Amino acid sequence: MKPYLCSFCGHHWGAPGFKTMDCKCCGKLDVKGKTIPSNIPKNQIETWIRIGCQNSWIAGAYDPEFSEKSFAECQTQDELENQFIHGNWCLGQAFYYQNICFINQVNGGDEWLVIRDDIAFESFTCSKIIERGEFDELIGRIQTATPEQLKSLNY
Repeated sequence: MKPYLCSFCGHHWGAPGFKTMDCKCCGKLDVKGKTIPSNIPKNQIETWIRIGCQNSWIAGAYDPEFSEKSFAECQTQDELENQFIHGNWCLGQAFYYQNICFINQVNGGDEWLVIRDDIAFESFTCSKIIERGEFDELIGRIQTATPEQLKSLNY
């Protein structure tokens, strides 16, 4: 998979080969392949895959199978939020922002397993959180919570 970066909206994603293509976020043409540095440790996605495979819904993903290719990095909270607003994601689709990962548990749905580092602690219906205007604050609370607070859902 080669990294792509939209020169219009800044969205990025992985696709095979470098070629001009439409942005999956804003729909503009003339997107160029570009190397985008990742801010997570190399083994972090492997950890999230292991955790996701322990979830009976995610483990059942087959079209496509849940794998490293299921993960897309979001560079900003706004980009992450826009992915949830887009909706209709396949079972096992995963988005991550820094050290927080969201893996879709419902094919075409909006129920996301939430993991920070190696702690799976919650399931969110992200569209409802966004509709209430609570998304940015919630991400901030997740980022600053201790592992114990996450495990006890007291963040």
